[in-house]
Amino acid sequence: MRLFLFFLSVFSLSLFVACDIINPEEEIPAYIASDSAVLVTNYDLQGSNAHSISDAWIYVNGKLVGVFEMPFSIPVLAAGSQKIVIQPGIKNNGVAASRVVYPFYNKYTIDTTLTPGEVLRLTPQFEYQDVNFVVKEDFEDLGIVFAVSAQSDTSINLVSGNEAFEGNSMFFALDSVRDVFECRSTDLYELPYGKNVYLEMTFKNNDYFTFGVFARKYNGGTDVEVRVPIITFNPTDTYKTIYISLANAITSNSQAYDFRLYYTCTHSDESLNDTTRVFIDNVKLIY
Repeated sequence: MRLFLFFLSVFSLSLFVACDIINPEEEIPAYIASDSAVLVTNYDLQGSNAHSISDAWIYVNGKLVGVFEMPFSIPVLAAGSQKIVIQPGIKNNGVAASRVVYPFYNKYTIDTTLTPGEVLRLTPQFEYQDVNFVVKEDFEDLGIVFAVSAQSDTSINLVSGNEAFEGNSMFFALDSVRDVFECRSTDLYELPYGKNVYLEMTFKNNDYFTFGVFARKYNGGTDVEVRVPIITFNPTDTYKTIYISLANAITSNSQAYDFRLYYTCTHSDESLNDTTRVFIDNVKLIY
């Protein structure tokens, strides 16, 4: 009987140990959470702090935890003193399937303590790196960088108040009588090949309009400007900020020696509204 009880005890103990091996005690994670990000700017030098940082690329002690859309709350299997780095992510050209780290903002770094079961709430603050602001147009001055072209039968207006995004915004309207708008930058810009070049802007529109560049080249001993459409904006009833990459347009026009910006819009019988209304603000050309 005693021998039986001995073997029964050994058998029960072996089962207990085996269960611990098969089902080890789970580690309790800490959590990192954020509702939004902040862009800090020197307005005189860098313009508006409007942004559209959509994602956070999160590193803990140099290891990428993942890419998370704002807002987020994520578990992290780390405890104690930790170095957290967050890089700002954007939707490249406004495309949800094309998410990248925005190359012109500094990363956010914090040395902190993570406690299992507790939530660390962060509001990451980002700043511009040392970049070139080729254009910084907020439409607050009487003179602006855009002028209508000969193809346009509609003028540029500046609006303020509830219709504007911040201060003044550029505005144009089209209908069945005045149905073509085009404006171009009055200056030409030398832009680098093989590097990141972005146009940032904030917009609101009830119909489609297009942004692009004219690439100026030599052709047969004369200067020609080749139209290069880059993006067509979908209608939105709220202001949105977007980051538009110009790198492909510049690379595909390697013979161009400078570029001019343009916006264009046409009102047709298929237009979504009787009157097309487009608002634009905080245009920044950066590399």
